[in-house]
Amino acid sequence: MANAIYTPRPADLAAIEPTGTPIIRTTRGAIPGGAKGAARYVGLGVTAFYDAISRGVLPRATKIGRRSVWQFDHLDAAIARLAIDGDSR
Repeated sequence: MANAIYTPRPADLAAIEPTGTPIIRTTRGAIPGGAKGAARYVGLGVTAFYDAISRGVLPRATKIGRRSVWQFDHLDAAIARLAIDGDSR
């Protein structure tokens, strides 16, 4: 199930933005697997994932001690912004 794509349930769709994009509210927490897991979640390789972070397209990790943690909802929001604003190369 690690490679499963998350599809929001109706209960997760809290509202609809004026652009028609759903605002997703979840309590799913952190993505397991660090940068590798987060990159896999958004469909990128680790190098492309870090490149997108350095360009400001994707959010930086939250540091917990020495661990880097990405949250599902932060990455979902970044991907939703890309869908609205277009591809940011």
